[in-house]
Amino acid sequence: EIQAEKTRNLAQNYVIVNYPKLIHYNTDNLPEVPKQYVIENDPAKHILSIKEKPLIIKNDVGKEKIKLKRWIINFQSSIQFSQVYVSENWYQGGTSNVNLLSDQQFSIKYNDPKEQRILFENLVQWRLNINSAPEDTLHSVKISEDLFQINSKFGLKAYNKWYYTATMNFKTQFFTSYAANSNNKVAAFLSPAELNLGLGMSYQYKNDKKRFETSISLSPLSYNLQFIVNDDMDAASFGIKSGKSMSQYGSSFEGRIKWEFYHNMVWSCRLFYFTNYDHVQGDMENTFDFILNRFFSTRLFVHLRYDDARALNKDFGHFQLKELLSFGFNYKF
Repeated sequence: EIQAEKTRNLAQNYVIVNYPKLIHYNTDNLPEVPKQYVIENDPAKHILSIKEKPLIIKNDVGKEKIKLKRWIINFQSSIQFSQVYVSENWYQGGTSNVNLLSDQQFSIKYNDPKEQRILFENLVQWRLNINSAPEDTLHSVKISEDLFQINSKFGLKAYNKWYYTATMNFKTQFFTSYAANSNNKVAAFLSPAELNLGLGMSYQYKNDKKRFETSISLSPLSYNLQFIVNDDMDAASFGIKSGKSMSQYGSSFEGRIKWEFYHNMVWSCRLFYFTNYDHVQGDMENTFDFILNRFFSTRLFVHLRYDDARALNKDFGHFQLKELLSFGFNYKF
């Protein structure tokens, strides 16, 4: 930039000295600044007078210091509510129920726009779905989903858009859920819980023009820990072979995509894969947000999971599927 400014000055001075007729203005014949006028009212004399407004020229260019915002914080909250009432004599039958669906996401990342040598991103998410259970004689509500997870990534730039990275993923739930018409616990706080640590490389890409961004993390060295702390639950139902915890070493992969493919229509996808070379575990989370305005949106969430450590299901095999379509309140900053 300094060299370009010197080149411009040299070219301008050359034209001024050698071709003065091409110079339209100089300090001696600059046009006058247009005058401005103000109208003043004298209520005693009932007179309006027009006076010239004094001209004040300020030159503050370069005097104000611009501070770089190093940390970027983002919060997004989505709450959906649905209610169905069916009278006892409804000809088709059915049961009344109330549903509450909540998705809270908080992220903080380090902003390094100039050097782009440091990558540090953190995401905390809590997704909770609660619905009434009128057919359950022991419990008034049922928790269909309770997921709390923390994702963290730290990296140092290797070359181009590649980084040497260390990743961490932790997930569990807060509330205790029970089987229908039973006091047998299906899940509870830290039962189960899962921690994954990985070392490898990450690729980051963002296209603001097309509103598309993606990140890919490859971790040839990965550690996965699964455990429960509740004594009333069977660890084998979560794939833990013996005891209350299971440690595994292997490799993992995580890919994320966020794409606004149409105005106010956003597709977000997270793909996670871990293998200890004996068993495979994978999650694919797809979220489609159809934003109606600043506060309301419709969301379609599809979660596909694969875990060959679990017992084989006659219909889905080792796959598990969860789908949710909702409409409600949405807020973010």
